[in-house]
Amino acid sequence: LSVLSLADLGIGTAIVFLMYKPLADHDYDKVSLIMHYYRKIYQAIALVIFTLGICILPFLRFFIGKSISYPHVYWLFIIYLLGSASSYLFSYNQSLLYANQQNRIVSWINLLVTYIMLSIQIYTVILFHNPLLYAALFVFTGFVTNILVSIYVRAKYPLKKSTGKLSRADKHLLIQNVIGNMFMRVSGVVVTGTDNILLSIFAGVVKVGLYANYVTITTAIQKFMYQIIGAVTGS
Repeated sequence: LSVLSLADLGIGTAIVFLMYKPLADHDYDKVSLIMHYYRKIYQAIALVIFTLGICILPFLRFFIGKSISYPHVYWLFIIYLLGSASSYLFSYNQSLLYANQQNRIVSWINLLVTYIMLSIQIYTVILFHNPLLYAALFVFTGFVTNILVSIYVRAKYPLKKSTGKLSRADKHLLIQNVIGNMFMRVSGVVVTGTDNILLSIFAGVVKVGLYANYVTITTAIQKFMYQIIGAVTGS
């Protein structure tokens, strides 16, 4: 699923860059036009990711390594695939807040939803011992966050339905930035997104689970350090 996220190719970052000037100039017609393009592109990306994921499904056993004895593995993959694909349907609204230096709104909404959903997940694990329900709630967390952010954006910003087209200069700048971001995304996924696949193929999915426990610790430390560094870094 991390590899499938390459379908984004850094388009989101490039479009955020396009929104800086019109937001500073309060040109909401231009912002609406950019968001219209953004929504269409991300809808297409969601469809591509879901289609590729379904195509991979019959070959999942080759990635997991050895035989699949766990009964829910295909359903778990489908649930997380739906989560990955659906995240593109509404996440473009977050980019508007990022471009307008309103990251704190996304952070507060995400924090509130995450704590509520984590509490529900803990109870479901204790009461039902159902991994499918746990996974579905995990995916639902991101979906709820995106919906709440979308409601906030629509209430806060005077966006309109746009039928215009981006200028040639804007398209050229967008393509130029996407190409630069594309190489960064590809290199990042190759380095950080393939280790689990290779480990699973050669050592089995159980070893991936054990490895993930250690990665959880280092990831928590990295996120903590990122918060400290990010707080003193210019946006």
